[in-house]
Amino acid sequence: MIDILKNAVGVKERLDLDIKYRDELTQISHNIYSGIIILGSFTPYNDESKWVQDLKHFIIEVYKLGQVPLLGICMAHELIASIFGGKVQKHKFRRELGTVQFELTEDGCNSMLFDGITKFFNVNTAHSHDVIEPPLNANILAFNERGPCQSFKLKNLYCVQFHPDIKTSTLKKWLKEDSNIERLINEKYINSKDEIDKFLDDTFYITETNIIIFRNFLRICKHNT
Repeated sequence: MIDILKNAVGVKERLDLDIKYRDELTQISHNIYSGIIILGSFTPYNDESKWVQDLKHFIIEVYKLGQVPLLGICMAHELIASIFGGKVQKHKFRRELGTVQFELTEDGCNSMLFDGITKFFNVNTAHSHDVIEPPLNANILAFNERGPCQSFKLKNLYCVQFHPDIKTSTLKKWLKEDSNIERLINEKYINSKDEIDKFLDDTFYITETNIIIFRNFLRICKHNT
């Protein structure tokens, strides 16, 4: 993600990052930041572990203050939806994987987060759960055939189900691990290990959407200061 952020900023701009891990959540003073990005996780949004509960409290505080823009990605998208009354469910059959097409709503077309992005756009995604109803008073920004709420905005919280934070090469490398190949076979994406390279080449490709989304979010943060 750091490489993508650096490309989004460009060589003339300065970007100060303060990377925190899940066991450091209680140590964060969120009001000192211009913006916050919460990445996805292999841990489900409804997990009862302490760090997920700490993350919930952190998000609620950021929302209550309403001053610092927050971008929630994948699991964070689902977690934020569930915190504020939205509905999340696990898909019955398989994950949504690939460089997938999404469509912007009217609110999405007018959102600074998607400025410069066409109404139909492609970006990497990899997830099992879907937000099927957004929180009350949230604006849906993007959707597709699989999910009616692939992105939404709730006050200062911007949420996306897809992964602008992960490079195509990283996703391909992760999916080539033996445990993931077995899961891909079980999900009927492929029939055998021999098909993995063709599947990945046919399913994932490089787009500039991720850089544009991060560039726009950084603009939102700068505009907010």
